[in-house]
Amino acid sequence: MNILTVRNDGLGDLLLTLPTLASLRRLYPASRLGVLVRPDCALLFELYSDPVEVWCDDASAKTRVRRDRPDVMLFLKPDPGWAKRAFLSRVPRRIGTRHRWQSLLFNERVPVHRRSSGRHEAECNALVAAPLGVTLPLPPVRLRVPPHGEERALQALTRAGQRQGESFVVIHPGSHSSAPNWPREYYSGLVERLAASGHPVIVTCGPREVELARSVAGSSGRALEPVDLVALAGVLAGALVVVSGSTGPMHLACALGVPVVALFSSRPPHTPDRWGPWGETSGSSVVLQSPPVAHASGEDLSGLAPEDVFQAVIKRAGVGRAVR
Repeated sequence: MNILTVRNDGLGDLLLTLPTLASLRRLYPASRLGVLVRPDCALLFELYSDPVEVWCDDASAKTRVRRDRPDVMLFLKPDPGWAKRAFLSRVPRRIGTRHRWQSLLFNERVPVHRRSSGRHEAECNALVAAPLGVTLPLPPVRLRVPPHGEERALQALTRAGQRQGESFVVIHPGSHSSAPNWPREYYSGLVERLAASGHPVIVTCGPREVELARSVAGSSGRALEPVDLVALAGVLAGALVVVSGSTGPMHLACALGVPVVALFSSRPPHTPDRWGPWGETSGSSVVLQSPPVAHASGEDLSGLAPEDVFQAVIKRAGVGRAVR
């Protein structure tokens, strides 16, 4: 059987799809298993151990689906364009949720309301895949950084001024999701306090976040230049703890087994009940939520106290007593 899973949105969404892919591989060990992803997310599968065919969402994939015609297309993201392509290509089984207009193009419709389900996104993915036999609980997924990723991470850290063998905390202040984020000045203050307490800080960023990273790092931290996904994984894997809002790098750190301090809104649909740390190492992480009244405007998490974040980071970094 040839199964193609559609998850062509953000890095965090794709990471929370990996447990379902792992379950499908165990259910269908001899089958072709593919996943349609955004081109910038394709490198994630250099960190993933199960055999998966990666389809980049580009012009070649649109041609390929007509030529290869999978037996099953599983829509974990109900992309309208790809739903139409699957229908016109006469893919025999087209599985997705039943509550959107493009659901008319699916011939197996699953009654899963993600926002109102009360379940984590990783579990929602599994429920959509139930017609293929996927059940809860999901198998654990742990990513591994290949040697070339470790080398590129070391090179990037060295260019940023980080001494080899020196422990560090990672702060990722950027976010391109719709979730509220902590204010820039709070991130900057956290960098200063951690540096003053003897914890070097690496500030990571994407290509559109360079100015933000430099501003947050200031003179106390080290802003890392944008690196590819495999090198970023190498940097995160070497951290004592990663501090981030609801972002792909936060989920990437969890999948690598690194503790995180995750900063979240208390307002649906952005709560950690759906988007928080996931996986067998999530118990070593901590989620801090802003009080609901603090983000009534939806702009940021300014009600989340800097002191609480600082103390959580210090604790996760392995310090035996709180530092003030």
